[in-house]
Amino acid sequence: MPGARRVQVRFTAPAYAPDVPRSVVRRAFDPVPAASLAAFRIAFGATLLWEVARYLRYDWVRRYWVEPLWNAPYEGLAWVTPLPEPALFAVMGVLAAAAAALTVGLRPRVAAGAVAV
Repeated sequence: MPGARRVQVRFTAPAYAPDVPRSVVRRAFDPVPAASLAAFRIAFGATLLWEVARYLRYDWVRRYWVEPLWNAPYEGLAWVTPLPEPALFAVMGVLAAAAAALTVGLRPRVAAGAVAV
């Protein structure tokens, strides 16, 4: 575009409290290798997949959420009730698929979003 100016933006560390040394703030914004994040993602996904498999194997979904006749609601949230049994098993299936996707790195952002919901 004629007459347009190019603006260069520099990102710097935010203002810090006086008792925090500047080197600590600077190190917080240093780039780090992605291997540590990948290791955490794999460990978290594998652990979550293990737990979902245990819930399904030992039939804890039915024992803890389907069979109880009374679930203690929080004050003001008495209208919240457990899902029906097929929906609970569907949720566990989606959670297992998302955990497997996290473990192998298949669309990790989408899988993490599914786990979070």
